[in-house]
Amino acid sequence: MKKVIIISLFLSSPLFSFSIDKYLNYLIQERKKLSQKFVEATYELDNYISGNYYGYSPVEDNYLNLTFSMKFKDSKVTFNPSLRARIDLPKTRNKLQIILTEHDEEITHQDIQQEYGDKTNNYGSLLGLKYFIKNKLFTKTSLTVGLKFRTPIDFYTRAKFIKVIDLSKNWQWIGEQKFYLFSHRGFQSFTTLNFDRKINDDFMFRISNNIIYKKKEDSFEIAHSLMLFQHLTKRDDLIYSATVAGSTEDFENHMPKVSTYELKTVYRHILPNRWVYFNVIPALYWDRDHSFRPNVSLNLNVSIIFGKYDIY
Repeated sequence: MKKVIIISLFLSSPLFSFSIDKYLNYLIQERKKLSQKFVEATYELDNYISGNYYGYSPVEDNYLNLTFSMKFKDSKVTFNPSLRARIDLPKTRNKLQIILTEHDEEITHQDIQQEYGDKTNNYGSLLGLKYFIKNKLFTKTSLTVGLKFRTPIDFYTRAKFIKVIDLSKNWQWIGEQKFYLFSHRGFQSFTTLNFDRKINDDFMFRISNNIIYKKKEDSFEIAHSLMLFQHLTKRDDLIYSATVAGSTEDFENHMPKVSTYELKTVYRHILPNRWVYFNVIPALYWDRDHSFRPNVSLNLNVSIIFGKYDIY
């Protein structure tokens, strides 16, 4: 009892508050230093690749995102750090960009959470140099070459096409087609068709369809999702999603078999400093591996952004 009282008094003492403030201030200053070094490094990289060491080009949109994830699933707890980065090279006339991501685009039903931190399952990192191609037919066209860090290491080339069409004042169609050629995994195709409906300033509804074809396995992976985005405050967002995912090894002769049903909520909160945010992602799912019995999972993520990039 005495120990509890002593600990309580210490936690409530000004000395403890001072030590916490001092520690937080130290973290803020260290993050600021690392961000400055990152910005300077991207500036020098832009100079080196472009061969132009004269003048200054802004790199405010470049960022490095470090995420720490903890996931509770199947009575297990897993920890996983992940790293994402985007480095624009404006002196190349904004045609080149370096990308690094932990997100693996081979997993269809994971694609809907790409921007919201559900990256606990480490399927390998993608590092690439992206070249933007001007094309009147598509909204955005790019060609990427790089490495996939997964045993065995894969070299890859990717062609990506994005088309955005405003169907009406509130409806928008977004099509995305990606063609991959891996040195080990061979040819793969990724197709995404989204229909977005803006309800008001706080809500947006999305119908998302994803199809993946893998030539080496001669298989298709298909996912259909209904999503509702809710903007609560300047620093709080919610996403509700319902997903059905399936696969087939012979698309011509067999219908896809459902592999997973999933209900998921993503809550994201951005701290006042705007370079730290966390996600809370509870999910209820039914998959074939568990005979479609209901199971739950919980994913907790904390992300730190380095650079001048802010979420809002």
